[in-house]
Amino acid sequence: MIDHLSYSSISSFLTCGKAWKYRYIDKVQAPTSLSLVIGSAVHDVVEEIVRCQSLSMDRPETAELAKAKAQERFETASLSAEDAEKIDEVKNEVSRLVTAPLIQSGVGMIRAKVDDEGAMIERKVTLEVPEVDVPIIGYIDIILSDGTPADFKTASRSWTADRAQTEMQPVFYLSAMGQMGIPVNWHFKHIVFVKNKNPKFQTFDSERTPAEVGRLFTQIQDVWRSIKAENYLPAAPGSWKCSPKFCDFWQMCQGAN
Repeated sequence: MIDHLSYSSISSFLTCGKAWKYRYIDKVQAPTSLSLVIGSAVHDVVEEIVRCQSLSMDRPETAELAKAKAQERFETASLSAEDAEKIDEVKNEVSRLVTAPLIQSGVGMIRAKVDDEGAMIERKVTLEVPEVDVPIIGYIDIILSDGTPADFKTASRSWTADRAQTEMQPVFYLSAMGQMGIPVNWHFKHIVFVKNKNPKFQTFDSERTPAEVGRLFTQIQDVWRSIKAENYLPAAPGSWKCSPKFCDFWQMCQGAN
């Protein structure tokens, strides 16, 4: 049995229990998409720049930092044979995004809260939920200087305020912070880097409420009961998830049928 959950794994289970089982129980290794490699490298670059800004340190040269972070992510990713030849493509895309004027300007205004451990970036949080035998673990991308937690997102298209408001992951972060004694103002910020032809920088502030915590706990409890019962319901046939494009395990699950 697993020893912890994360909010991303809970979301994965709700989308397709069978795919969740392949990944978290059977430990099937799926290739990492280049999109994920690029997004992770962009996060690394942004976090390093913001850390330096927040601690009044000299910022590294952005384009060089981008290439270095892209190289690190590329080398540790599990890539398909075809994608394993595309290191230059990944480096160029990461550099294009983080050096885009709107993204550089937006990132330049971000400051993290600083405590005895340094800039509050990639901070681990743990949530305990009644009737769930394992902790829910996560990492907050950044706690801003005013105490608001925030998440960095790299997206292929622009976000909307409605999407930011309906995301449940912020409730997880805020609940965990409260349990851990970290002051909570019940606000959350999504910081989105849009990787289109002319990269954009978006921010969305949403106010969450303690009442949403009950819905979050119910969701987590339902997932945990299904896991304990080994009830791994697959996504509905024909849904967006049940396709070779969006499911890493489609070939072994549906392709063989």
